[in-house]
Amino acid sequence: MLEGVTIVNGSANTGGGLYCNGSSPTIRNCSIVDCSGNSEGGGLYCNSAWPTLTNCLFDGNEGGTLGGAVCCYQSMPELINCTFSGNWAGQLGGGLFVGNSSPILTNCILWGDDPSEIHLYSGSPAVRYCDIPHFPDGSNVAVY
Repeated sequence: MLEGVTIVNGSANTGGGLYCNGSSPTIRNCSIVDCSGNSEGGGLYCNSAWPTLTNCLFDGNEGGTLGGAVCCYQSMPELINCTFSGNWAGQLGGGLFVGNSSPILTNCILWGDDPSEIHLYSGSPAVRYCDIPHFPDGSNVAVY
């Protein structure tokens, strides 16, 4: 468990703030700020992982190509009461990149991420009670 931690200016090829590979950590009340994943996942990179993040902030993170805040491959992260803002990716998914994954977002805000809040490459996210402009299905705001 990781709780009450602020990660600032982290840098790595993938997962500049946090890197989850085949794991299922619980992360609560954490801020991941101004981190950089030179290739993917500026704030968090998930590969075959099932992390649970509650009350976390992703702000100002950069993914070189995919997933400015979070990049998921074959993963099922659960994000509860999380805020994504001001994250950037060079190609796809400033807030969240989903590749063959099924993330669960509940009561989250994704706003002001570039080039998009969420990019669905493949997978089936579950989005409930979230505020997301320009959701990938074409709607402006998604609240389920």
